[in-house]
Amino acid sequence: MCIDDYIELCPLKYERLPEYEHLSQAEYVTLMREKLSERTKEILRIRNGKPRLGVEKLLQVKAGTQPKKTTTSGSNDYRP
Repeated sequence: MCIDDYIELCPLKYERLPEYEHLSQAEYVTLMREKLSERTKEILRIRNGKPRLGVEKLLQVKAGTQPKKTTTSGSNDYRP
């Protein structure tokens, strides 16, 4: 058995959002990229500018190790 036996390529078709049907493909792509950029900035603002951990740092962490910092809660704290 080969991994290629388990791979099936399926083309995905997306319809444009209804309010943007009048735009050309290039304009639509530009607009969607701008919206993504705005959303990313908003998320970073909410996170107080803290960056993601990054692939390099994630690969340096050994599986099963204890975290260096943990958040503890008391018996009266909210727990989901």
